[in-house]
Amino acid sequence: MRLHAPQRASSGILAAPAPAPSGRGPTAAPRPDDAVARGLILRGVVVRRGEVLAINGVSLDLAPGEVVCFFGPNGSGKSTLLAAVAGILPLAGGRIERRPADARLALVPQAPPIPERMPLTVRAAVAMGCWGDAGFLRPLNRAHKRRVSEVMGLLGIADLADRQLSEVSGGQRQRVLVAQALVSQPDILLMDEPTAAADARSTRIIHDAAARAAREGALVLLVSHDEQARRIADRCLTLEAGRVV
Repeated sequence: MRLHAPQRASSGILAAPAPAPSGRGPTAAPRPDDAVARGLILRGVVVRRGEVLAINGVSLDLAPGEVVCFFGPNGSGKSTLLAAVAGILPLAGGRIERRPADARLALVPQAPPIPERMPLTVRAAVAMGCWGDAGFLRPLNRAHKRRVSEVMGLLGIADLADRQLSEVSGGQRQRVLVAQALVSQPDILLMDEPTAAADARSTRIIHDAAARAAREGALVLLVSHDEQARRIADRCLTLEAGRVV
């Protein structure tokens, strides 16, 4: 199924064993489409932001079970590429194909602003990740509640469950957004600078959670300026002027 405007990912609020060794060398040339059974296929992807050619002909094969890190300078197209995969930005050319077509996506955005008066606890924010299963504002069943508790423990935020989201630190807030995405049990996890506002402890916890998601079968795409992300990467790709270099 060809998707010129992919279905949107679930995203974060107001928008969703040892780690693997670092980068494994140059990116392989795209394979024939019928050789890619699961994951993501990008073919000649072009994205424009106004008059700017933000993504210029990117083709990639991305498989489940790996962490793919995207590096590059500001303005190189990293976040734009993730937004296109998530269906937030339309394609000006090429295609993005999920296999299977109904694969679940979740997006961890760059630190979205949280209104100071927003009455939302940490637990409630994480539980929003279950809405795809339970339904919008529907009560969670026992399995959902257990999943929320387990993921909060994994991200080290269980002790913050009853705190207001607006009251926690930047690093803790980022962990909440990662937990919210993981609770949705995505097949494809998109993480846009997830450690930008995080301290060293939160950075380590977020990276380890991403690596664990990949070990459990998810495809993780992680945009970062943080060289520590290479610790968990199966592949490291660099973007420059909208191209993989």
